[in-house]
Amino acid sequence: MWSFAKHSMKLIALYGFTIIACTNNQATHAGTGNFTNEPIQKPLPPNTISDNGDTLIVYRKAAVFYGPDSLQIAKRRQAIGEDDFNAGIEDYAYNLNAVHDFLYSVRLPMLDAEDRKFITFVGINKSKQTVLIDTLSELWGVYFFDPEKKAKQVDMTVIEEEYKSYFK
Repeated sequence: MWSFAKHSMKLIALYGFTIIACTNNQATHAGTGNFTNEPIQKPLPPNTISDNGDTLIVYRKAAVFYGPDSLQIAKRRQAIGEDDFNAGIEDYAYNLNAVHDFLYSVRLPMLDAEDRKFITFVGINKSKQTVLIDTLSELWGVYFFDPEKKAKQVDMTVIEEEYKSYFK
């Protein structure tokens, strides 16, 4: 199961709801039972994680999702209060789902920095940009990366505009 689903389920569990969703991503021609041929994204090579496992290394065009660890969640919950935290979780879950759906529709590879402390973006000229996840202001979020550009943390509420601005 793709780890975005894990993030969504964590969000949902934190908010106190249980949701079961089933999807079928294969479209059929009406009445024929034949499946359409959709391009399949190539899997990333196994060397996208550092040797010690704390860094996601990104060297190709992708959207990179990040999220908090349990300590960050506990700190934020205590800092803003249970009610505000739960309202925020609902917003994050909605936005993450919308972002995932849009990025899937444009076939942008998606990576997940779950259980990582750092994200390192490697450009075509071997330049590196490293992000320390637990210092980010948002608990959940997305970076866009193209090896020919600097990585950009994007606003999930206007994902289509962010995509057009960064990749086109």
